[in-house]
Amino acid sequence: MADFGDPNPFGDNENEQHAIIDAPPVDEASEAPATPAKPASPPTQQRQPFRGYPGLSPKTGFCCARDEYLHSDGAEILIADALKMTDHTGKIYIAYVIRTGNSDARRRYSEFESLRSGLVKLYPTLIIPPIPSKQSLGDYAIKQSRAKEDATMISRRKRMLQAFLNRIARHPILSNEHTFHRFLDGEVSWSEVLHSPPMSLAPKNVLRAPPHNPTDANPHPGYAALPSPSTSVSLRHPDQRFMDSEAFTDKFASHLSGTMEK
Repeated sequence: MADFGDPNPFGDNENEQHAIIDAPPVDEASEAPATPAKPASPPTQQRQPFRGYPGLSPKTGFCCARDEYLHSDGAEILIADALKMTDHTGKIYIAYVIRTGNSDARRRYSEFESLRSGLVKLYPTLIIPPIPSKQSLGDYAIKQSRAKEDATMISRRKRMLQAFLNRIARHPILSNEHTFHRFLDGEVSWSEVLHSPPMSLAPKNVLRAPPHNPTDANPHPGYAALPSPSTSVSLRHPDQRFMDSEAFTDKFASHLSGTMEK
C-alpha cells in the first residue's frame, strides 16, 4: 500500500529509483491488448430547486413579468444608483434606482419603510428582513448637518437596501407577494399600492387579527377580545438585567442625539 504520509508522492528515495531502473523488461508481446476505454457519458443536468431551498419545486405559474424573473436562475436585484430628487414641495430627497432584470424603478427610503411595514402586517408569522435605520452613528459623526449628502452613508445604505430586496426575493413565501413585485415596477405608483388591497386591508394591530390570514374581512370575534399589551405598563417583577441594559441604551442614545464635537 502506498505511503500517503510521504510529502513527495513521486518518491525521491535512491533505493526506490534503482529498483525501478533494474526491473527486467516486460515482454510486450505477452501482454493482452488493452481494451479501449469507453468515453465517459456527460452527467445528466437537472434543474436545481429554486433558490437553494431543499425539496422546493420550481415555480411554474407567474402573476407578472417580475415574478417570473425573480424565480429564474441567477436572478438578482441591484440598487444601481442613488439620485438626488426634489418633491412637489421643493424638499430634496434621495431616490434609489432599483434594477430588476431590464426594468428600473425609483423608490425613496420612506417607501422602503412602508414596504417592510406592510409585509410585517401581511405576514405576522414570518421574520421580515430588516432595513437600515434612517439615522445612524455615521450620520452624526460625519457632516452632522448634511448627513443626507454624505456619499459614504448613501453607499452603505445602497448595499443594505439591496440586501433587503434580495432576501425577500429569495424567500419561498415573500417572493410570491405581488405587492413586492409592484414595488419593483417603476410604472406603478407606490401611493396607489398602499391604498389598494391587500395593503389597505392590513390590520392596524396584528395581535388582534388571524395570524395566517390577517386581511380577513370577517375574522372570528375572539380576535378582537384578545388583550393587547401596552409598552407603558410596568412589570410587577422586572428583571434587573434588562433594566440595566435599558438604562445603558437610553444613556447611549441621549449622547448620540446631542452635538458631537471633534
